[in-house]
Amino acid sequence: MNKALKYTLIGAGGLVVLLAAAMALILALVNPNDYRDEIAQVVHDKTGRTLTFDGDLSLSVFPWIGLETGKLSLSNAAGFGDAPFAAIDRAKIKVRLLPLLSKKVDVGMLELDGLLLNLARNKQGKTNWDDLTSAGAAKKAAPEEPEATDARGSGSGAALAGLAVGGVDVKDAQVGWSDAQSGKSYRVHDLNAATGAIAFGKPFDFKLSVQLESAEPAVNASVDVSGEATVGLSEQRYEAKGVKVAVQAKGGAIPGGEISAALTADVSADLKAQTAAVEHLVLTAYNVKASGRLRATSILGKPAAKVDLKVDPFDAKKLLNSLGAAVETSDPKALGKVALQTTVDYEPASVSAKSIILTLDDTTATGMFSLSDFKAPAYRTEWKVDAVNVDRYLPPAKPEGAGSAAAASKTGAAQPKKAVGLPLEPLRKLDCDAVLEIGKLTVKKLNWSDVRVEVHAKNGVVAVKPVKLSGYGAALASALTLDARTDTPAAAVDVSVAGLNLGPMLKDMTGQQKAEGVVTLGANLQTRGQSQQAMVEHLNGKADFKMQRGKIMNFNPVRVLRNAVSLLKGGGTSGSVESDYADLTGSATIRQGVVYNNDLNVRSPLFRATGEGAVNLAGQTVDYVLNTSLVASTEGQGGADVDDLIDVTIPIGIRGSLADPSIGVDPAKLARIILKTGVRDVKGVVQGTGEALGEGLKVIGKELEGSRGSGSESKEGSGDKKKTLPADLIRGLFQ
Repeated sequence: MNKALKYTLIGAGGLVVLLAAAMALILALVNPNDYRDEIAQVVHDKTGRTLTFDGDLSLSVFPWIGLETGKLSLSNAAGFGDAPFAAIDRAKIKVRLLPLLSKKVDVGMLELDGLLLNLARNKQGKTNWDDLTSAGAAKKAAPEEPEATDARGSGSGAALAGLAVGGVDVKDAQVGWSDAQSGKSYRVHDLNAATGAIAFGKPFDFKLSVQLESAEPAVNASVDVSGEATVGLSEQRYEAKGVKVAVQAKGGAIPGGEISAALTADVSADLKAQTAAVEHLVLTAYNVKASGRLRATSILGKPAAKVDLKVDPFDAKKLLNSLGAAVETSDPKALGKVALQTTVDYEPASVSAKSIILTLDDTTATGMFSLSDFKAPAYRTEWKVDAVNVDRYLPPAKPEGAGSAAAASKTGAAQPKKAVGLPLEPLRKLDCDAVLEIGKLTVKKLNWSDVRVEVHAKNGVVAVKPVKLSGYGAALASALTLDARTDTPAAAVDVSVAGLNLGPMLKDMTGQQKAEGVVTLGANLQTRGQSQQAMVEHLNGKADFKMQRGKIMNFNPVRVLRNAVSLLKGGGTSGSVESDYADLTGSATIRQGVVYNNDLNVRSPLFRATGEGAVNLAGQTVDYVLNTSLVASTEGQGGADVDDLIDVTIPIGIRGSLADPSIGVDPAKLARIILKTGVRDVKGVVQGTGEALGEGLKVIGKELEGSRGSGSESKEGSGDKKKTLPADLIRGLFQ
């Protein structure tokens, strides 16, 4: 054997023997428990806290340098009670001796049992660890020596890269938090954590389970986490694959009172490249499943991220019900299928989703959304919807008599509504461009197509224009502008309707085609005010309207007059219930919330009608007169019974509350009119005509109202018969 090798082996063996002997002497001569008081004194001198040893210290030297403690505790800060700040039942740490000679740290299993940590903050905002961090801060304030490096420039990071740990085992740990300022407290208990052998750059298993409790808000939850981690300290790369998180929680602070959630993902971060990623993300909660991925850059500077998100179809109504927000819809199947797919881009000063696909039952909507400059937000969004029936999602219709009327009857007369001012500051800050297109739209049973709405807001001016839609043979367009730059905002509205076929529209809306005609309408309105009521009171503008080939079903003024005269002569009632086609034109001028009309003109083969008067929108009152007269007609349409009334104008007054107006013929005016017919017994004619009108309108009212009947119906043989048209009759035309 080579002499050099021989002497080397002999020397190494001797060194080991000497080292073993030294370790034996240390174990024989050194008892760590002899130093407990000195250790406690040093802790007290440095922190002012009392370190109490309730168990023995034990020391191992070879082949491991190890220390194991029994129970020990650290007292709390002054003013935070007698409970210890921290305590443990047992702690154990050991390091293999021989690897230290080659600058490698091989740590065995780190064990910690029964950790107790009580954290608190008093009413003055001081925590029970402030004194510890202050001492540490004072120490750190002293100049620090630069970190020593070897020839390759590596420092403590390189040394730590050689660290190996047999594993970590934490059992029955507890952490409490009590905040006297907010009155809230939290507690983490039954915290157990364990890992496999840890070596930097190599994967190791980990798992964690914990119980969380909170009194305010009330929450009781259990959390379990597991996965496989890799810590590349020198490369500054960290990974956690197969991460699984399961949460079971109950309590008043939990939406719906209870939740069961699960998450799986692969997570990675590269600090050198400043990138991070979450792959294969799947989150399930409340029977809703969402999946996706996240990629982030510049994570240590100004982070940016891209998120792909997909939400599988779920029952939104069931979800809302489970969250305690019960929703009822006219269609019980509405909200039964909701799904979402999108990609979100986040930048330091903006967020956008350029491709959004939203499924709502039978509706598919595609769109985009962006928000830039978080300090002065600017919103941009565009949506295209194939077809949507809004009525499906409205609350079910309430039984007749229920709702506000019933509530008013219980509480007495309805109180006037308090004027609500416009949110001027938010409107002035609003920066928005929004576009909505809908291929087919059903709302209030009306069917529209090619709907387009644009909203533009900037510097206090909000413009909703154009608003376009088609339906019932018509093209409808409107525009609204609101100027909120001053303390008294101003608004302008333009509306145009061309070729609206009234019959099919009324049939869709009410189920009955109570009228026919082709309507053309134009309006230009302006107003100002700080509330809706003020804007109604200051409404000004002009409007014009026209209806061609108009027809009102179940109402024929000629039939009413003919039957009235026939009844006077002892005959019966007959004639067509439907009116003949007529053309209607007119215009309106609006001044300070009052609508004036003095050129209403209705022309029919059998009658003519003109109207004039006013409607006070702010006061909800009406004062209007409709002047109706018969014209010469072909035989069989008017009839000989009404020949004496041809070219005689009969005024019908509509006055009072707009919600419940009084509608009828002034008896004095009627008497003067009938005098012109040559009938001598004016009193008898007036009374008889009034009775005949009442009888005729009673029949028409029944035809209009169905089983409900007319509000003017009087008992047979009664001497007290009404001579005015019932309000229910006119309202019935439009119900």
